Amino acid sequence: MVANSTQANKAPTYTWAWITTGILAVAMVISFIDRFALSLLVAPIKSSLVISDSQIGLLHGLAFGLFYSLLGIPCGWLADKWSRTGTILLGMFVWCLATAACGLAGSFVGLLFARMLVGAGEAALAPAAYAVIYERFPKAILNRALTLFQAGAVIGAGTAFYIVGDLYDWLEPMGALELGVFGTREPWQTTFLMVALPGLVLLPILWWVLNRRVDTAPSVTLSPVDSPDRIETKLIPYLIEDRAFIAAIFIGMSGLLTMSYALLTWIPAIFVREFQWAPGEIGRVYGTVVLSSCIGAMFVAAWIADRISNRSGSVFSALRVPLVAGMLAIPAAFMFLLSSGPAQVLVACAALHGLCTSSIGIVPAFIQKRSPQQIRGRVSALYVMVVNICGLAVGPILVGSVVALLGGDATALRTAVFIVGGAGMLISVTTLGLFLRRQSVSESAAAQRSV
Repeated sequence: MVANSTQANKAPTYTWAWITTGILAVAMVISFIDRFALSLLVAPIKSSLVISDSQIGLLHGLAFGLFYSLLGIPCGWLADKWSRTGTILLGMFVWCLATAACGLAGSFVGLLFARMLVGAGEAALAPAAYAVIYERFPKAILNRALTLFQAGAVIGAGTAFYIVGDLYDWLEPMGALELGVFGTREPWQTTFLMVALPGLVLLPILWWVLNRRVDTAPSVTLSPVDSPDRIETKLIPYLIEDRAFIAAIFIGMSGLLTMSYALLTWIPAIFVREFQWAPGEIGRVYGTVVLSSCIGAMFVAAWIADRISNRSGSVFSALRVPLVAGMLAIPAAFMFLLSSGPAQVLVACAALHGLCTSSIGIVPAFIQKRSPQQIRGRVSALYVMVVNICGLAVGPILVGSVVALLGGDATALRTAVFIVGGAGMLISVTTLGLFLRRQSVSESAAAQRSV
């Protein structure tokens, strides 16, 4: 009896929940490596396929970004109605094969369709993974759990520049290689084929971990809007009811991530053009900048958000974290534009990445805590869709178009990134500031009425 009582009173460790989250984070790492492989291969692809910066923008934006964003809603529906595990595994299988297909493409159109499929497959991961993680953790540590998962995005973005840059530098001296049934492939094509392999290796491990039976966390049964007097199980009525909060986090994060994605997409090309760096050289240095600046900022932001929420008892108060980050990022953007040497540009990039990505773990936690259980996957998918339409689809296309308007000289690309990303940050700061001011006025009025 004493032993049973001791076991019952023992605090849960959530060991398998953390293991599951870690494996999902590895999947996120692989997805970002496959996503940003194109950024390191811009120069050889342009030379091989004879395409322009605007077409490269389409490969990032229209092909990958738009499909990734729009197909998030169907993937969220699958996660809610069919199987979260099945949705994740199917999506990973599709994006890995599509990454390999990028290496088989011999024309702009073929590469465009392959990138569309990469986006379609990757759209399945985040919405389903958010719900899987939410079910396994109590709300007291949910920010940290989701931040661990989102750290996979930062690690993937950073290591992509290491792995893809070094891999291409290793393959380039070999020239075109005969790869059996795949035919003769140029170094950039072989790079795509090789970076597709890790995801296929991870698939059975992910299947085993996700299908392992685990108990759900005791505090995941009801979110703030799941209470009996306010439960809303249909997506559109909920979005209308909670429209101010939804607009604030969707628009607020979209603008910040527009700058971050613009940097990830175009910094390698900027350094090749302005400073004559090789892809592998900028990959190693820039990868270190992304990793060192973003991961620490994300966990610090999660800690600050937990402290603010616990003190105030309000989900809304923690939105001060992305607001302050956006305000601090504006002078960093001017430093990025006005810097004259590579070291100064990299320092500015470090500041921008750290500030603009600091909240990518805590905002999904807001959504999981706030939205009804029955539609949580679709609300998360809608969030992913909106922020990525801005960051991955519209952003790269706008940067390519602004470069064309500026005349396409060596510094035009950096100026275009500043214009597009800076506009996004201003919109974010304005939206979050107005929402928090509105909430402050509402809470003050409610306090006066209760006196």
